[in-house]
Amino acid sequence: MTRVSGWRSQLLAWGEAQRYRKFAWGETDCASLVREGLGVVFGHPVMVLNYATRSEAKSTMRDIVKTASSYLEQHGASRIAVSEMQGGEVVVMPGLINKMPRLAFAIDHDVLLTSTPHSGPVWMSKGDLALHALVYRFGR
Repeated sequence: MTRVSGWRSQLLAWGEAQRYRKFAWGETDCASLVREGLGVVFGHPVMVLNYATRSEAKSTMRDIVKTASSYLEQHGASRIAVSEMQGGEVVVMPGLINKMPRLAFAIDHDVLLTSTPHSGPVWMSKGDLALHALVYRFGR
């Protein structure tokens, strides 16, 4: 997979716009933000996740919770060191929130976008990542 021309500026603008949206399953939950962010970077869908409620999300994500790393690798991602992170990377954080995986999407080398039902989409610093966070890169 190849990143589209101008993906960095497009990703920054997209990420900035997400920060002010309300939380909604299938739109601004952390997995949906990852799905949409990858679409910005590559210009087409990379992962398909379809749900509109917490119940549907839980059902869809059941296998992903157990095998987030395998799921990402099956969809073409490679694990990289946190120090190599740049915009467009997917981060799997340790632990669960409401029995769901904790995901973030890198907007650039130091800023990530994540979401919870309580906060909605928020930016966080790479410095705030938990020690055992895993970073995955799609394409080049």
